[in-house]
Amino acid sequence: MFKLNEIIKDTLAEIQQEFSGSDKEFNTLIKEKSPELLKRTAKVFMSGLCQFYEGKRINEIQDSYAQFLKWNEEIHGDGLEMFLMYIDLTVTVNNDMTDHFKMDKFSEDEKLKFSQLLHLHIKGCQIANEIYALIKCGYADAALARWRTLHETSVVFLTLFTNDLEVSKMFYEYQFIEKLKRLETYEIHHATLNWRPSDGDTVKMLQKKRDELHDLYGAGFLKEYGWTIKFLSNRKRNFKGLEEKVGLDYLRPFYQWANKGVHAGPEGLFTRLGFNDINIPRGYLAGPSRYGMLNPMQFTTYSLLKMTTGLTKLTSTFESKLVQLMLEQLHAAIAEAMIEAKAKLPNN
Repeated sequence: MFKLNEIIKDTLAEIQQEFSGSDKEFNTLIKEKSPELLKRTAKVFMSGLCQFYEGKRINEIQDSYAQFLKWNEEIHGDGLEMFLMYIDLTVTVNNDMTDHFKMDKFSEDEKLKFSQLLHLHIKGCQIANEIYALIKCGYADAALARWRTLHETSVVFLTLFTNDLEVSKMFYEYQFIEKLKRLETYEIHHATLNWRPSDGDTVKMLQKKRDELHDLYGAGFLKEYGWTIKFLSNRKRNFKGLEEKVGLDYLRPFYQWANKGVHAGPEGLFTRLGFNDINIPRGYLAGPSRYGMLNPMQFTTYSLLKMTTGLTKLTSTFESKLVQLMLEQLHAAIAEAMIEAKAKLPNN
């Protein structure tokens, strides 16, 4: 790691050579944080800094990342390959289900529900691909944070999957409530941001839609998780209530753990998956680490399996049962490969 102060000192020395006054006067300007001197120094400093990065530092950073990727591949390569295979298979299942169920066979409400399930599942596949990229590049904490979103996606998927068509319709229409709330918040702050106000016609349209939904479903629909009013009691209209309803509340401790990494609280600050890397001082984990890959990957394959199993249940054919069994076996094999990789790391 280079010393930034050394480059700043060199810059000030260069500026001082061109300064017409005495050394004492120059030091006084530094002490007083002279705006004119700061502006002049910043221009020279930026030029020198760019030359330093272009001539040396960027290559050092890129070489360091390349070396890390090599190390990480040597340790986690088998698990990563199976993980990529797993994700690709779930995407293929989604494509096959889209082809198998021609949308013209469904009523409008059935189309809506099936379309939502497919969209939630394919969103889960995209999140899994993001998690693969993060793990491959050594960012286990970020991967766990993305699993948090995948868990939320799987819970909503199972909620819609296990409820009737009206719930899917209410879920779809709740987006208008969310959009209006977001625009109302934007209206409070847009002037501070120096951004344009919201389009008046859009706001009026959403307000009209809100009033229609209020008349159709009642005042409860306008509140947080209002789309759940048909099957959750008032005190349980939250994500925890959804977890319990679909039987995934046993994952809540892990979900809470992932939340700590997303937010800026003390536990998330002082407890990080990558801290075990002996090559990185504990206070300087600002980049990749080879540690902490097992849990985010295992959680990811599990959550994705829950959704994919739901899709395959729609057909209940021999082929779909076979795919489900194969994914279950891959899920176990990936975990085993990552456990073996973890054992190869120092301090394990």
